[in-house]
Amino acid sequence: MKKNLFTLLFLIFALPALWANNIYYEITQEKSVEQIGNELQALIDNATGGSTIVVTGSKTDASDFLYLHLPEGKKIFWTAFYQSASSLTLHTLIHLHGNGTFEVGNDGAVIAEGIFALLLQGTNSTVIVSGNGKVQTSGNNVSAISSNGNIEIKDNAHISGTKGETICSNSDNAIVLVSGGTVSATSENAIITWGRNSKIYITGGHVYNNAEGVYHAVYALDRTYGNETLIHVSGTAIVEAKGKGSALASYRDVKVSGNAQVIGHSTGAQNYGAITAYNNVEINDKAKVMTYYYDRAVHSDGITYLNGGMAFAYGRSVDFVINNFSFPEPMGAGVVIAWDKRAGNIFYEIFSTEDISVSPESATAYWDKIDGEYGISYTHKENSGFIPLNVIVLFINENKPSSNLKVFPNPTTGVIYISSEQVNKQTSGQVDEIEVYDILGRKQKVESRKGKFPSNSLEGWQPQADGVVMDISHLPSGIYFVRVNNEVVKVVKQ
Repeated sequence: MKKNLFTLLFLIFALPALWANNIYYEITQEKSVEQIGNELQALIDNATGGSTIVVTGSKTDASDFLYLHLPEGKKIFWTAFYQSASSLTLHTLIHLHGNGTFEVGNDGAVIAEGIFALLLQGTNSTVIVSGNGKVQTSGNNVSAISSNGNIEIKDNAHISGTKGETICSNSDNAIVLVSGGTVSATSENAIITWGRNSKIYITGGHVYNNAEGVYHAVYALDRTYGNETLIHVSGTAIVEAKGKGSALASYRDVKVSGNAQVIGHSTGAQNYGAITAYNNVEINDKAKVMTYYYDRAVHSDGITYLNGGMAFAYGRSVDFVINNFSFPEPMGAGVVIAWDKRAGNIFYEIFSTEDISVSPESATAYWDKIDGEYGISYTHKENSGFIPLNVIVLFINENKPSSNLKVFPNPTTGVIYISSEQVNKQTSGQVDEIEVYDILGRKQKVESRKGKFPSNSLEGWQPQADGVVMDISHLPSGIYFVRVNNEVVKVVKQ
């Protein structure tokens, strides 16, 4: 009883002291950016050591940049919703100088249009995005976060950029840590570090880009080369390059471990793998490095160490999965699998060994399905296991029927015409189902109708008068698959 009473008295007297460390400030629509800046700066200057300034409220029409000096030992916890006015000619929405800590957390948001969202200039500063915090920007050559210090993304945070590098770290010895949330880029690198000896650690969450040019999801660019730049992806992290670049690119070392996945979806950047490195690459534990559309899983000028991990490449022979086997001797216990079937990564025949090969020669592998997941079952020396792959099976074509499916024109900028000899002769052009999928297996919203084909539409092969006409002009540029499904034909056409 005395112990419980002591604990209660401690809490009664201690909690007000703890609460005293938080200084609350509310922004409103009515306050100008200048007023917000002056009032916040006064709170920062007068805050005692260990105090945190908690910013609440909302402002959606910030028409000037908010400049704050945040010294070392001072912290702002930003839970407000703060958005720039449209079409500003500014450089930055929130500009911080000094070596303090700025955290966007809870449901806080910093949203910029055409300008940098957050810019931190202190070389020992820290920016954190946590909880459901959001930092995003749009516009050319701007970043959601540009920092000369350290950056941490965690929990369910969301960082996004549309026409620039989403997270940009510029300082030597800086650390970028992603343990959760999402970091995405539409047109350039999702994460890039420019400084010497910088480190990028991704232990959870999802980092990806979808650039048309050769940009990467994560890029450690040391302009002087030869320094200890490192990218380490581990835990349950997923890093994807959905455009033409690599998922991971580094001028030094790359490590992938735990259950992490590194995936390249390149459709045209030859000689770029899921990982591109100018030094050594390690694939450890149960980690998977995968690439589709004819590129290597690993492209490295150093040695690739396989210590239980898996490297998988679609559209390549085994000796091109990892730089023609630049392995140390003896090779580790990892598995290298190549699928040289050039029909699309989302289609295969279950339980088939066709076009699947592994290294070394003593191993075997085949497509399998376990607990609802499609992947590869393998045996390697004395070990065996199942590797789930992020492929989606649109259908399983066991009998491989001939279809003469015609899709015209290919490529197209809008309307496509779909017909098959069997479809027309046996079903009068009717099909039970026509669907369109992207390269990730996601079904697209499209409408189809019966209609006449142009007389020269199928280059000399004229089907029955009617076929199926489908308008896909609203879809983004890319590779798509048309699935035709009826009692006679079950087939997919790229």
